[in-house]
Amino acid sequence: HNPIDIRCFVYNETLGNTVRVKLGEQDKIVIDYVSRFSYQKNHELFLQMFQQIIETEDRAILVFVG
Repeated sequence: HNPIDIRCFVYNETLGNTVRVKLGEQDKIVIDYVSRFSYQKNHELFLQMFQQIIETEDRAILVFVG
């Protein structure tokens, strides 16, 4: 059993579209990166991986949340 109610984290398309409109990125693929901003989280590696993503999918944008 999981003590966290994961239903709170299920993707909500309506909310996702609302946020995209607020950001002005309606036609983009938004990748959220939620993490603590510290050296141990290796953000540099994630940025390198994102570089590979945008080489094949130019509609992708990255949003860091910390």
